[in-house]
Amino acid sequence: MNHQIHPKSDHLIRAALTAAALLAVSACAEFGGYGYKTAEVEASRLQASEFNRNLYRDYLDLADAERAEYDWKDAHYFAGKALAAAQDEEVGPESIYERRLPAGSVAELRGARNRLVEALDRGAAVKAPGPAAAAQTGFDCWLQEQEEDHQPDDIAACRETFELAMAQVDEALGPRYTVYFDFDSAKLSGDAEQVLKQVAEAAKASKDAAVLISGHADRAGSEAYNLALSQRRVSAIRRLLLSAGVKAEQIGTAEYGETAPAVHTLDATPEARNRRVEINVVQ
Repeated sequence: MNHQIHPKSDHLIRAALTAAALLAVSACAEFGGYGYKTAEVEASRLQASEFNRNLYRDYLDLADAERAEYDWKDAHYFAGKALAAAQDEEVGPESIYERRLPAGSVAELRGARNRLVEALDRGAAVKAPGPAAAAQTGFDCWLQEQEEDHQPDDIAACRETFELAMAQVDEALGPRYTVYFDFDSAKLSGDAEQVLKQVAEAAKASKDAAVLISGHADRAGSEAYNLALSQRRVSAIRRLLLSAGVKAEQIGTAEYGETAPAVHTLDATPEARNRRVEINVVQ
């Protein structure tokens, strides 16, 4: 469920988008400062999905902001993504591998992107097109500002845009349940079993309901070990839901290890709130 883009492929995608934006600049009619052919863009925008119409608007705002700062490279990049969205192409969040990020920011940004992609996989673009678009463009803004790493207020503003939009996305996608685990354990507690009974009841209430299970771990231990631990936790949840009558085809799973913490900590730090599985029931 978590889409991974190879760094080289993502580089080619980004280069193509930038080239498209540069070609658009050469057109004669002005639109948003980028020389888009207004009639053509507006016509294609009307045919785009609601999600892509929102992406178009938000990416164009980002392009304008970067142009105002004379950051032509990022202005053209965001303009290219706006144009692709207007033409109803599939436009995803940028890969963290495409930016030269400060080492201390990589884990948080990777987790944020994983959270966003998981929400898009769950249908956020249809169920909450405006907030989903704001979350995606907020993430790309955060990534770009974090690479520059010299305007803390701008980094904070982009992160806040992302977080507020993701809160709206989560609400639109339906109830979220959280099961916590003891240190280095995938054993379900009595409290966890009670929570899972609620999940099973919600899932069985509608034949169209989907149950999405996301496994996590804290940062005590290696990254590889914690990924395996989160997989064991997901498997334990899945087995119990199946035994409670939830159908296998209703269940989707994803494992993130230590990459998407609920509470950000230093490496090798135990944190009870990060030893969890999150479960969404999407109607």
